[in-house]
Amino acid sequence: MITKEIYEQTYPKTTASTDTIIVGAANRSGSKTSSSKSSSQRGASSKASAQRSSAGRSSATSRPAAGGGTGSANRSASAHGIGTAGKKHAASVRAKHHKTKRSKQRNKLKWLMLAVILLLALAMLRSCFATVDVKNLNYPDYIQQNFIGVDGHSRTGNEMSRVNDIVIHYVANPGSSAKANRDYFDSSQSQVSAHFVVGLKGEVIQCVPLDEESSASNQRNPDTISIEVCHPDSSGKFNDQTYYALVQLTAWLCDEFHLGEDHLIRHYDITGKDCPKYYVDHPDAWSRFKDDVERFR
Repeated sequence: MITKEIYEQTYPKTTASTDTIIVGAANRSGSKTSSSKSSSQRGASSKASAQRSSAGRSSATSRPAAGGGTGSANRSASAHGIGTAGKKHAASVRAKHHKTKRSKQRNKLKWLMLAVILLLALAMLRSCFATVDVKNLNYPDYIQQNFIGVDGHSRTGNEMSRVNDIVIHYVANPGSSAKANRDYFDSSQSQVSAHFVVGLKGEVIQCVPLDEESSASNQRNPDTISIEVCHPDSSGKFNDQTYYALVQLTAWLCDEFHLGEDHLIRHYDITGKDCPKYYVDHPDAWSRFKDDVERFR
């Protein structure tokens, strides 16, 4: 019988080898286990690393995206700010442009108004101070010059200072002719006269030269031309022939002396006398007369 001691002595390596094998197997088993664990750990580690890498990439992706979003937002805000500032600047420039344009328009309007005022002033000065060569006037054919004599009363011989207005009168004796009134002016019984007398048939007689005063309009004799007008009855209304001749004569005088319809006045407007009666009683007829004179010119 082989004892353990004999066996161990006979087969020492075998036993050691077996133990080694057993131990090795155990170690391999443990190694496998460790390796398996290590592999699992490495797998887990790799997975974690992959997750971290993925997270990193996601983070890296999201960070630039976030950063890009912030930068984009900043750029957008900056661009919006620049755009808003640009719009404000453009609006300011437009406002200044419109303000300058309005200012220029106002200045232009002021100069235009000033020019109009100056023209009106010149026209008024011309009306007041225009000199007319009366001695060389081109008289119409319908005017008959038949001057009364200088007597110091009816015809004073005083020179006219200027012509500012034309005064309309009516004769005191209804139904009388232009010649009858002219002859009365020239008589010793009279101390009155007029530059012209318009008759019932439309005749026009000049009694006093236009560069001399007549004796018809009181304190306005030095700067007015006077016209006496015949009428058929006590109403003082002129007949058609007389009216037409009066309009024609008055329009010619206005043209020659550069006078407008505002320079046509009644004897009534100077003294308050009821003359010419019809035009004092009927102001509308007086207005029509002035309008007709303007239309005739």
